[in-house]
Amino acid sequence: MVVARLCFAYRKYHSTLGIVLIVATVIGILLFAKGFLHVRRLVEDRSECGSLPVMPLFSTAGPLEDFCWLPVKRRRFVIVVIDALRIDFALPSKPGIEKDAAWFDKLQILYELVQNGSAKLFHFVADPPTATTQRLSSIAAGSLPAFVEMAANFAESSLGADSLVHQLLQTERHSRLDMYGDDTWLSLFPIIKEQSKGKIAGYHSFHLFDLHTVDNGIKEHIFPALDKNEFDVIIAHFLGFDHCGHKFGPKMPACGEKLGEMDQVLRRIIDGLKDDTTLIVLGDHGMTDNGDHGGISSKEVGSVLFTYGKGSGVEQDSLFWRAFNTRAETARRDLLNLDGTFFFDESNEKAVLSGSVSQIDFTPTFALLAGISIPYGNVGTIIPEILVDHGLYSTMQDARSRNLKKLVDAARINSYQIARFLKRCQDLGESNFDPSSLAPLDKKLQYAELLVAKKEAMSEEELEEAFFAFYDFLLSSQKYCRRIWADFDLKLIYGGLALAIVSVVAMLIPIIWNSISFSSIFAIALSSFHTLALGSVAYVTFEDSVVRFLLSSVIAQDALVSFFEGSMNRKRFSRTLTALLLVRLTSYTGACREEQFPFCQVIVHRSQPWQLSVEVLLSLSMGIVGLFWIFKRCHASLGEARESIVSLVGHFLYFGILTLLGTHWVWTWISETRDLEGGAPERELDQMMEIIVPRALFILCATAAILFRKSSALFFVAVAALVGTVLRPFGGWVLVVAGFALLRLGIPLFAGRPSPVVALFYYLAGMHLFFISGHQATITNLQWEAAFIGFRSTIQAVAGTLMGLNTFGGPALAAIAISIHAEKKPKNAMDTYSAYIWFHLAPLVSSAVSSAVLLRHLMLWKMFTPRFMMQALSCVVCFTVIFLMHISQKNSGDRSKQPA
Repeated sequence: MVVARLCFAYRKYHSTLGIVLIVATVIGILLFAKGFLHVRRLVEDRSECGSLPVMPLFSTAGPLEDFCWLPVKRRRFVIVVIDALRIDFALPSKPGIEKDAAWFDKLQILYELVQNGSAKLFHFVADPPTATTQRLSSIAAGSLPAFVEMAANFAESSLGADSLVHQLLQTERHSRLDMYGDDTWLSLFPIIKEQSKGKIAGYHSFHLFDLHTVDNGIKEHIFPALDKNEFDVIIAHFLGFDHCGHKFGPKMPACGEKLGEMDQVLRRIIDGLKDDTTLIVLGDHGMTDNGDHGGISSKEVGSVLFTYGKGSGVEQDSLFWRAFNTRAETARRDLLNLDGTFFFDESNEKAVLSGSVSQIDFTPTFALLAGISIPYGNVGTIIPEILVDHGLYSTMQDARSRNLKKLVDAARINSYQIARFLKRCQDLGESNFDPSSLAPLDKKLQYAELLVAKKEAMSEEELEEAFFAFYDFLLSSQKYCRRIWADFDLKLIYGGLALAIVSVVAMLIPIIWNSISFSSIFAIALSSFHTLALGSVAYVTFEDSVVRFLLSSVIAQDALVSFFEGSMNRKRFSRTLTALLLVRLTSYTGACREEQFPFCQVIVHRSQPWQLSVEVLLSLSMGIVGLFWIFKRCHASLGEARESIVSLVGHFLYFGILTLLGTHWVWTWISETRDLEGGAPERELDQMMEIIVPRALFILCATAAILFRKSSALFFVAVAALVGTVLRPFGGWVLVVAGFALLRLGIPLFAGRPSPVVALFYYLAGMHLFFISGHQATITNLQWEAAFIGFRSTIQAVAGTLMGLNTFGGPALAAIAISIHAEKKPKNAMDTYSAYIWFHLAPLVSSAVSSAVLLRHLMLWKMFTPRFMMQALSCVVCFTVIFLMHISQKNSGDRSKQPA
């Protein structure tokens, strides 16, 4: 009797219970994310020239128009940013190695000057995410980024924190700031346009594969500016090499040529420098061997910092300073572990390097070098090798003494500046900044201060010890900030996980209850395997192959069930075979994770047209034949229209969509393999193909989706073509053609099957489309160029939408397909949706659990966190699509019931 009542109650309230469990799971994940993905509060305080954190001990104060916190000798600065300049691109190759890349020994000027003893070259280690906006923000403000700040790469808003740019422009002696190149600087620092008295020439490279527009624009301005010598600071941000890496990959000859061009540009700049000018060359990040960046790998974070001052004199007492610099480098290595990113040991000479420094260390170093205030929120550490003045002194002892006193003052001011910032964070109530947590750092600062108590009678040895005491505080503070800003709220993490796990397990009970069969148990078992295995590094690495295997298993299992049921006929057999072939043949396209090499060989966007392999020809043939087949299916659907005018408009509309789409793919593929500086006619053709054609496709696809929303096939083709427009060519036509065929085949193949089987097929199909369209669960594999398709400038909302379509178009199409499938059997629709939602939420919870268990694992931020974020965003996209499709179908059904 009790069991019967429970069954009755369950049947009556199971829909409500399912919704409650879904909401509980989502709340649990949100609590976990809040505790796991830390977001810091922005400190908007600014340093002031006349308000020092501490008065210098050995340096005399001077007029504010000459310098702020420490006296300086250098008057002008030329800062050259070469986007994506990886450290080994600037180092000489080792003799006898196999030079399998075109970039070897193309950028020689930097290490030539270092070998002459007149420059410094550092391994410049960036923090992830290695995207340009985040890197420029950190370099200018000296702040550590949050891992979840990637979306800001498309932000138009300015940097609210104090920065080097603000400090430069608040002093009259640096008011003539010239800015040439990437206009990301102007978006981050609008104060440049508002207050600078210098020349501004910002270029927006709306096409990621444009190698020359920005660089040529810089060259038109920087050399005349050097000749006139009327600037205070020049910032020149070259983009061509980064675009070349995205387009060809760094090993291709075009990238070697681009580095050679940068070498010639730097030689001309050096020839034009005056004796009072310092040249600084830096890279904002590196790049992988595919030319991508954004992640945490050693090749992405390892960049270049180079400093050179013409007429700086000859280094005095090199033996003393070599030992001093070695001690500084050892301190950095021990506390910050920056040498863990030496990936170039076997290929390049490291002897020319002065060491490794964190990218944020540039901020206080340049501030004191230029005579401006250190930005308020800086947590970077001065680089003593750069601040030492190697000019000519009367004696070597005089040189050592003056430089040591200068370094002590610099380190002491830097220390008190950071201590002031930490105290401000404490006042704001930031976690882990309470007095007890900061006590060890306070003791280090107090100890260093004791060493300089008797400043008048300090020997060189005492000065050196005092400097390294302050240096220890600086490095320890940076290490502490890195740790706590990558720290976690364990209560939120484990509380949220407990709620999510209980809810997602409870969700499984009604799914099994509503459909107890061999097929359902098989589907749930496959999904459970997929879910539980997400804690394995090897599984996440090769998840694309495993998803392909699981998808094929679902299709094959359905065929086996059909055979034993006696429902296997010739038509069903051909559909099953076609589906299996589609899954297999589409594996030729996609993207490779760094960890998959050398076991991953797929067609990528850089496949050369003169290197036509069997796979490329097969993919091209499938794309061409598939577009004709899709148009034939559209023709059949349009033939059912009652009004001839609707059919005629539809034929023109879909013929135009498919023709423009194919043209767009072919043009993009060809343009990616050429490196031309065309004249006006070619530029006009480029503009038409890169701006007008994509916009026309957006309009036509949206129009077709609205007009023919009641026809499942026509609506699906319109949306698929919209997604295909923002994808790279091979990924695009595989997604549109194979995706349309595979998802449409699922409707007759799985008609009448249990809800878990239907849901698992569409979930795995969406994941498969995600992988074959050129994506992986890594930041490195994000296709950044999608944000610029059809537009000249970056509009945050538009760029984010295009990136979302590009990245999650495959799962979104699968969500549309399962909505169409569920519409055909409305009685089972809610059961199908429930199972589909569970197949999304279970891996999401599993990814969260894996991240929580592996909080200090080496691969946490490189592998498990991106996998969690990808699954979370996929859930948001797919659930939104299902909700909108369900509402649309319900409204259509309500309208059809109304009397004519």
